[in-house]
Amino acid sequence: MQTSPVTPSGRNAISVYYDNIKKIINKVIDDESVNRYSLQLGLNDKDIFESVITRLVEIVEDIEQAESNNAEIFNDFDPIEYNFKELHDKFPDFINEIGYFYTIFFSICRKVSELDAAQLQALVISNSNFILVPIQIGVNKFVYTNRNIDETVVLISLDNVEDFSESLNEVATGTLLHLLDTIDYTALPPSSGKYCFVSNTFATKDIQLKSFIELNKVAAGEEVHTPHNYTNGPSITSNISWNIVHGYHQFSDVIYILSEYNHQKNILDKYLKIYQVIENFMYKLPICAIVNGNGDMFSIRHFKSLYDKIANKEIDALQKFNRTIFDEEYQPGTSFKDFIFNKWNSFANDPTDPTKCNLIDTGLEKIGVGLRCNKINRGNLPAFFADLVYKMRNSIVHNKETEFHITYGNISNFPGIQYLLEGFLLASMEEIVYNLIINKNPNVSYLHPNLKLFED
Repeated sequence: MQTSPVTPSGRNAISVYYDNIKKIINKVIDDESVNRYSLQLGLNDKDIFESVITRLVEIVEDIEQAESNNAEIFNDFDPIEYNFKELHDKFPDFINEIGYFYTIFFSICRKVSELDAAQLQALVISNSNFILVPIQIGVNKFVYTNRNIDETVVLISLDNVEDFSESLNEVATGTLLHLLDTIDYTALPPSSGKYCFVSNTFATKDIQLKSFIELNKVAAGEEVHTPHNYTNGPSITSNISWNIVHGYHQFSDVIYILSEYNHQKNILDKYLKIYQVIENFMYKLPICAIVNGNGDMFSIRHFKSLYDKIANKEIDALQKFNRTIFDEEYQPGTSFKDFIFNKWNSFANDPTDPTKCNLIDTGLEKIGVGLRCNKINRGNLPAFFADLVYKMRNSIVHNKETEFHITYGNISNFPGIQYLLEGFLLASMEEIVYNLIINKNPNVSYLHPNLKLFED
């Protein structure tokens, strides 16, 4: 086949196609490299190795034959990949970096080979300058195309060949050939195993590309985060007494919130659900104190007192709730204060992990809690626990520029925060919530269904 020469405007597509296929195979079957490596091998391995190389040499001959034939384009990549895989599996130190790239490379070739030879012969590949930018991102598949080829973005994931191959359906043939031209299979890939294929006139910073891809994904209704799951069941170890006549129906809303809590597996969303119950209880506390303690008529004075108490700031209400609940019985002879204090000590002072306390301190500092791991005592425990519960909630839901914001995008960077949620907070809050509900604690449950507003 007579191929078009290189011109100032570009190269003939079929030449780009065949040149790149032969280039990667010739890199492997290079005589000098093969002979040098063969000398290191035992007799049996040498026979296997030379047999693979011989098969690849024959395949190159087939490719050259197809290239000279006007009728059809070479598309038989199974034997090539089979032999590359055998080299990668048995002689990885010979194939080296190519072992990371060959499956991606031949996926592109397969897609290009779906065109016929005449179409490729007529196509000219422009002299655009593309590069591969290493990127750390949770997304595995992404393609952005525009009329201007220089604005094309293709995500390459070396560990997700199936996703990458599927994404090639959205890529124009010209761009596919630019991809073949750009892949550098002589360099070690980044630890993420991911690249962005992009014009160097468009963007070269991975942080720009990452945000561009993620915004496109979420705008299309997709997810870009990696969930951090918590799958433990509720912790209920306190002294509880189930009673069918306790009137649990007054907790109907809370029961459904707890159902949603059980349904949630993502740890941050789960935390917000259990906090929602705590928030309900901390504002219910002053109402119960007035309603349950008032056997006479409910006067305007009582309404005024009630209004004053529920108008407290959230952190003040949470601290009052903790002081009250910490005095409640966890087990006979043990208060909730004792239980939470002992739980904190065993959690924070882990003899099997000497770095844990420092990581927890970093997490506490990040979310704005003043006290540190080894400074917690019985006296400051209620205020510390309230501050921790409240600041953790703020770090998840608040979006103030002055506040630290914990997300699924950064939680893995802060193992101390993960420790706090998984090893201490969720289980502690579960213990409090279920004990108060099941035992129909008068601090959060009404003892009377009606208010007496006047003498009948």
